[in-house]
Amino acid sequence: MNSYMKYVILAPANIQSGGPELAHQLCYKLNAIGRTATMYYCSSDGSHPVDIDAMPKYQKYNTKHEINYEEVDFMKIL
Repeated sequence: MNSYMKYVILAPANIQSGGPELAHQLCYKLNAIGRTATMYYCSSDGSHPVDIDAMPKYQKYNTKHEINYEEVDFMKIL
């Protein structure tokens, strides 16, 4: 097993609720402990990625997001 693991955390775009906030908190905490984690925002039906910034409420977590997770060699989607 490769020692490099990138976490890509799935969240719906433009939805403000407890679930997406928890996803941003997880991303923040993983990065804080030295892991590599990014967000992946999807459309409401989950069919395609959405290239947007985090909602203002979640910007305090300073997360980055993926556009195309297929470019990631080693990942775990949470």
